[in-house]
Amino acid sequence: MPDDLEPILHVGRRSDGLYHLEDFCKASADINKFARYKPVPYAQYGSISDAQRESVAHGITIPDVVTSSALTGAAIMDACGNDWDYQKPTGGAAAPYRESDFIKGPGNTVGYYHDAVPPIQINYPRNGWTYTRGTTSRAMTIYADLDPDDSVYNLQSYDFVAQGLDLNTWRLVAYVDSQYFSTHLFESDDTILSDGEISGSTIAIMIPSGSGSYTADVYICMYRYRSGRYELIPLPKQGDYNQFPMKLHIKDDAEQSGGGISGDPFAETRISYALDGEFRPLADCTDGGEAKWAMRTDTGNLVLQVKLTNKSGTTSTIQRNAFNITLDDVDANPQYMYDEDKRAITSVSIANNATVTIYLEWDALFTQLDYWNSSTKNSNWSFDLTRSGAYLVGSDMYAFKGSYGWVARSQ
Repeated sequence: MPDDLEPILHVGRRSDGLYHLEDFCKASADINKFARYKPVPYAQYGSISDAQRESVAHGITIPDVVTSSALTGAAIMDACGNDWDYQKPTGGAAAPYRESDFIKGPGNTVGYYHDAVPPIQINYPRNGWTYTRGTTSRAMTIYADLDPDDSVYNLQSYDFVAQGLDLNTWRLVAYVDSQYFSTHLFESDDTILSDGEISGSTIAIMIPSGSGSYTADVYICMYRYRSGRYELIPLPKQGDYNQFPMKLHIKDDAEQSGGGISGDPFAETRISYALDGEFRPLADCTDGGEAKWAMRTDTGNLVLQVKLTNKSGTTSTIQRNAFNITLDDVDANPQYMYDEDKRAITSVSIANNATVTIYLEWDALFTQLDYWNSSTKNSNWSFDLTRSGAYLVGSDMYAFKGSYGWVARSQ
């Protein structure tokens, strides 16, 4: 075991020239707390079972629980500044050091997983959410990705049912810090787990109507009501996961200036690797949705099916070069535009209060990206689609190099 763990836990030999079990078990700064098999404080000298690990919440604690008589923005922001902690064994009969904690059981090859990730992750684009406000209020859904990695090695949301961290009793709640919002608090419609099954993993944020673009801070944590008080704890943090605060960029409705996307742009806009390829909603492969799929494209082409609605009060004519996509640091106009029957056109006219469907195609767009040749199904690229400078849709897109098709990102 020492030879396997030393390179990743950075535990060296002592002055006696030997590795010491205590050093491995106490290397808490390097041990990934979301790994299923790692040292935990349990009062037993011999190997422990998965149920015994679960009884001590797999060594996870919340050292700073915020309590409040009311569910307020201040309490939520306070909780978001905290984190989940990892309690390591301290030695002795109450919490002995066990080499066997790093493996599932005697003779089992399943063991410590250094690349484990948080079991609760908010689907959050690299540069923040971008959402289009309209003439009426619109609901933007924030998704929590529960159990994103292999349950054999990585802790899952259903592993946390010990007293104090039982996700069957906690809900997700968001506080939007912005003067433009009259309602600031939004929560999931159910507890995170219900009878051990994933339940409340979404939060609907009502975006106020009106005009003007702005950025709001969003704070997301978990809460429960217990013994007449609200208790609030943070989402588990690690690297870029579950940042705080998160950013929500609100953009003007492009429909009012001649052509925008009505409704949810991630559901209404479809994407493919070729004009004659399989089209899927943007929600399938972006962080604006559940991002359960990645698009695979050999030539690096991108095709978007866009429904444009004009509410400007007069007929709007839009040239192909009015459309632009920013993909990471690449800016490009589409080389081709097609009508709903996929016939090539150079412009499109939209009567007032009418909707038209067009296709926009970019040749070899992805090949201009750094790291494209080494991309995988988990590679994501920030994008924004605009029309004459008016925002249409944007998020982080999952796409990679390979033979044409769609690949499931779920484990």
